[in-house]
Order: sequence, then structure tokens, then C-alpha cells
Amino acid sequence: MSFLSRLNLIPQLPTYPGPYDVGSFELEIPASSLLEPASKRSPPDTKVETVQFRVFYPAEKTDSANTTGWFGGTATKPIRWLPEPYQREYLSGYARFMGVSSGFAEIVSYLPRALYYISLPATANAQLLGGKLPGFRFPTMVFSHGLGGTRLAYSHICGSIASYGVIVVAPEHRDGSGPVSFVNAPARKTTHSSEGKSESGEPSINESSTKASMKDTNGRVQVDHRAYPHQVSEETENGRNRQLEIRLWELNLIYSALSKIDTGKVPKDTIMSGDEGETKEGTMGPEAKNLLSTFKGKLDVKDPGKLIWAGHSFGAATMIQFLKSIHYPPPTKPSIKPLFAPDASLPPNTFDTLPLGKQITATSPLLLLDLWCLPLLGKRTSHLFKQPLPQISNNPNLVLVIMSEQFFHWKENLRGVKRILSPNPGRKRGTLHHEIFEKWDEEDTGETGDTGDTAIHEETLKHFHPDNDLLSPSISPTVEFSSTPDQGGQIIPPTAAPSPTPERQHGHEHREAKNREPRFYYVQKSAHLSQSDFGILFPVVVRHAENPQRILDLNVRATIQWLREAGYNDRLAETEHLEELVNGLRLNCDDKDKEIKNKEGDWRIWEEGDTGVEGWERIDLEETDIPEVKA
Repeated sequence: MSFLSRLNLIPQLPTYPGPYDVGSFELEIPASSLLEPASKRSPPDTKVETVQFRVFYPAEKTDSANTTGWFGGTATKPIRWLPEPYQREYLSGYARFMGVSSGFAEIVSYLPRALYYISLPATANAQLLGGKLPGFRFPTMVFSHGLGGTRLAYSHICGSIASYGVIVVAPEHRDGSGPVSFVNAPARKTTHSSEGKSESGEPSINESSTKASMKDTNGRVQVDHRAYPHQVSEETENGRNRQLEIRLWELNLIYSALSKIDTGKVPKDTIMSGDEGETKEGTMGPEAKNLLSTFKGKLDVKDPGKLIWAGHSFGAATMIQFLKSIHYPPPTKPSIKPLFAPDASLPPNTFDTLPLGKQITATSPLLLLDLWCLPLLGKRTSHLFKQPLPQISNNPNLVLVIMSEQFFHWKENLRGVKRILSPNPGRKRGTLHHEIFEKWDEEDTGETGDTGDTAIHEETLKHFHPDNDLLSPSISPTVEFSSTPDQGGQIIPPTAAPSPTPERQHGHEHREAKNREPRFYYVQKSAHLSQSDFGILFPVVVRHAENPQRILDLNVRATIQWLREAGYNDRLAETEHLEELVNGLRLNCDDKDKEIKNKEGDWRIWEEGDTGVEGWERIDLEETDIPEVKA
């Protein structure tokens, strides 16, 4: 099929930009193998019996003589972009996610077979890069996907970051936010499952699906996409809360899994993709065990604040809720049950593992791509929404936020993002534009959070949708949307008129203020899906975006430079000068200039004006929201 790829019959992902080869595998681990005996926690949904994630990592170079096939492609088993062995089901799920009826989606899934052969430019189950000094640990990142995402939907940005020396873990959330997912039942006998609604009144992930709640002959459970209107209602709020509960639960378990792997332990009944030596009883084969053993002592999970957290859209909101849930104690008299509270036994506090509560600190790096605020505006999330990110008072530069131009022009969402990045998100702004963020139920007394103000709260939140955005002079009155915005498809903000590069001050006070803020940028002529693989695989579908590869390159290079400055510089591969990969430098500065010559890395990515990068713009916070960094 590589011959057909050369004929451009199959969409292709570009090679990764960094100097290292990239290896990849995926794991599925039963939750029962990660829960400690002391844990009394039960999963938010009993069908979520396992956690699944794909790992991208810097790998040893593979001998080209052993990897070249008949038509120039790889002779090793390729990593397909549509997850195997359920490619038809994932394609059908994507069709339904885009608004196609279920019946027609099933027909569509049989037609474009060429899409089945889209492959990643990574080597399946390659050996982890060696040759490092004793005690060396690779920077490690956990990346959460957005609506319609999977463990492979952001493969290019994850693989690109890995190609510079970072181990990137990409979960597949089984919360109904993806197009579809499959849970492989653990080898043990399955426990009872609950149908319908949970005790909180919020829906289970498969409440509306008949086939999703059934296990096939191999014990697999299908989790279908669950659509909620983007206009907020009680149904939507409960549904997103339920999804967040599952996502936070999964992240907790995944951290426990990484901690175990780092100590050289393989959780019981772990399944690895491409494990040809797996026994009939489900025991991992020797080659797979050997590969996992090379990760012992190599994951940066043992020291506080070292694990990097990242996400796109709903995934970015997930990471904010997760970090705040760990960092801030629950209210002494909570009127509303929190979505998540950390389990003190996951992982246990021993000499070779670090509890999650000690891992997440004010020094934890946080990467937010096209943050979607809506899931954080419900009654059960409002308490933490009003708390600042832990990093803001310590070192705001540890937070990098990259928006698409499409989301940058969605002003209501942008106001929410700015509040989240401020030192006091709960501060009353007192304007009509901020009313949606200030209608919290502060006088709740009931355990369920029901109050007489609920109707007012919901009526206010109904306005949080692109077609209700209060237009500003920079936004065209023409607005485009998904053909079925109320069925949970893409979030499509207003189409913005091209805006000129804003003029900025460049004095000493301006630079000092900028250094007290999170890194906050957007890429011109980019769309919401530009940070995923969809932008580069299907550019015709992702409208309002130009040069999709350059958009991804800018995101990656900014991330790598941000990580360098966050303390990982000596563990990342050298990079080319930014202008060698990303064309569009506004001015070729004199290399003899000492100030420029002495700078290291991709420093131009933070510059403005003539020395900045074309199409890469900094976003200002509100003047009153520039945090005062503690000495």
C-alpha cells in the first residue's frame, strides 16, 4: 500500500521534524490491576474496566535494511491511524460525529477503504532510545484529546514532540466523547454493571446506546459517541460532568500505571499492541515485557512537578479540572459533590513512587491547545473555576496556551480563557460580557446543589455558544456552523474577517509584564481542528486554515522552546533555527548583534514586531489580570 501512498491515493502524515526516530505502542490495563487494596474507590461507570493509551517516544534508529518493503515502505507492521482492528467502526463513528445518520454512517464506513491505510511515520514497538547517562529520565507528557478524538487523532503533534526527546502518553477516553471506543474486558470475571443513570442522576456513558452496553463474544464493550447540545442545558451539564468524572478517573489510573512501569513492574493482564507473543490466557509475551522493561527509571514521574500535562479543547478543560482537583482541597462544607478527589493510595507513597498529590504542584508545566471553557461552567465545576491555576502565582510561564484563529475570534470563549489564566478568575468584572461567568450559585445549601437560582443559571449559560457571541468590530456578521450544532458535532466559532497584526509597545515595562504572564498565542489562518491530525490529513474539510503543516510546526516549535525554558533544556534534542523550518520571519536581523547572537533555542517564537514570526501572534491578558509573581 506504500506504492498507492506515493500516488497520493491515501492521505499521508508528514515525517516528524525532530532528529530522533519515533517508536510507538499502546497499552490497555485493567483498572483492577492499578487499584491498591487500600483503595475503596469505584469507577464512575462500571463499564470503564480498563484504561487505554498510546505511547510516543524517542527510539533507536532501525536498520533500513530490515525496514524497507517491496515498494519502499516499512516491512514492519505499520501503525494505522484508524485504530485496528476496528477501523470500520471508527470510520462509522466519525461519520456519526460529523452529523451523518447512523444508517448512512454504516454504509459510508464500507466505502473509503483507502482511509484504512493511513499510517503513522513511527515504528511500532521500537526500542527506546538508549545511550543516556545513568539516572537520565526523559521528559514525560500526558496529552488529553478533545471531542471526536482518539489515542491517535493527535498523532502528529504527539510524535513531533517525541522526536525531540519527550515521552508522550495519549489516553483514549472511554467517556463517549470520542467517535467510538472499545473496552477489552479483563481476564478476570467481570463485575456487575449498572444501567441507566448514576446515583447523582447523571447518565452512564452508554445510557442511550443498545449495542454499546453489550459485550461481544470476546468480552469487548463498545462505547459509542454521546452527543450533547452545545447550547447548555441540564442534560448537557450533567453529561459533560459525567464525562469529566470518567476522564479524571482515567488520568488518575494512568498516572498510577506510569509509576508502576517506571519501577519495572508490569500491571497484571496488561495488553500491548503488536504483542505477537501474547498467550491465550492474555499473558504478555517476552518481547513486549522486554520493551516495557527499558522504560524502568526513564519516565519523569518520581520528582514533584516534573510530569507535563497537556490537552486540546475538551482535553485542555480536562487538564485544568484535573490539576485544580488535585492542588486545591475540597470545600470544608461542600454543597456540591466534586467531580473528582484524588485517591491517596494511587500510587502508594513508597520510596520508588510519588503520590499524585505530590506530583502536581505549582511548578507542573501545563500546555493548553484551543481551550474550550464550556465544560468548566457548570454548578459542580464552578468552585474550582474560580480558583487560579496553581502555576499563576509561582511562574506563569509554566503555562503555554496556543489558540487557533477560529477560537481566538470566538470572543465569549476567549474571555473565559483569559479569566482562567488570571490570578483571580472569580473576580467580578461587572460587565454584560462577563455575566455568563458570574452567575454562580454561591448560596447553595442542598447536597445535590439544587437551588432556586438554577433556572437563572441555566438561562445565562444558554448564551455560551458561537452563534450567540456578542459581535465585536473584528468579527464578520456572517457566521458559519456545523450542519447539526445541537447534535454534539464540531464546535465551529464565528468566521472572522482578517485582522491586521496588532501594534504593541516594546519598552522595558512591557517586557517585564509579559514575563509575568502565561505564554498566550494564536496562529493566524488556523482552525480549531488544525492542532489535530485532521487539519493535515483532510485540509479540504478543515476550512479557514492555510498551510496546515506550518500551523502544526509552529505549535510544536513553541512547545519545545517552552519546555526548554521550563527546565528541560539539557534533556531535549537540539533544534534548527525557527526560520529554517517555519518560513515567514519578518526581519533577518544582523547576526553580529550581540544580544541576538547570545540567545539560544527558538527565542524568536516569543518575539514581537520585526523580529517575530509571521502569522504567530501574542494574546494580551486584561491589564488588571497580570499576575504578581511571588518572590
